[in-house]
Amino acid sequence: MSILLTILIIEERFAFGEVERDIYERVSNKLKEELTKLDTSLASMQKELSNPVKFIDKSLEICSNLAALWDSSECSHRKQMQELFFPEGILYDKKISGYRTENINVVLEVITSISNKIKEIGHSASQKNFDLPALVDPRCHLSNLFIENLRKMEDFSAALGVS
Repeated sequence: MSILLTILIIEERFAFGEVERDIYERVSNKLKEELTKLDTSLASMQKELSNPVKFIDKSLEICSNLAALWDSSECSHRKQMQELFFPEGILYDKKISGYRTENINVVLEVITSISNKIKEIGHSASQKNFDLPALVDPRCHLSNLFIENLRKMEDFSAALGVS
C-alpha cells in the first residue's frame, strides 16, 4: 500500500473517531516524514540522471559486446563484470551439475525481457509495430535500482576506458 493511501486512510479513521488523536498524530507524522524522504530521494535521482539516453546507450553497448569484452578483459575487470551483472554471485549447484544465479543486473534483465518479447512477436512483424517501452516490465521504468544499475554500468565502462 502506498504511503499516500495510508495517510488518507489514517486521516479518515481519525475523522470518524476510530483512532485517538495522539495515535493519529504519531502515525501521520511518521508517514509524512517517510514521504518527504522518498520525495527528496526521487528528486535527487532525477537531478543526477540528467542524460538517461547516454546511460542507456552505454549500457546497451556494453551488453551487446559482453563476450568480446570478457575475452579482452584482464582478470580484475572480469571480476568487476561478474559483480556488475550477478550482484549476488554465481553459484554452482551440485544437484543439477550447473551454474545458477540468485539475481541479475536489472539493466540486463530489461534487455533480456525486450529481446524475448521481440522473439515472441516474431520476425514477420515490422519494426513499426514495436513499442519498446511497452515491452519492458513497468516496474523497471526508472526505478531506483534500474538507475543505480545504469550508473554502475557507466562506471564500469569508464574503468575500462570505453568511451
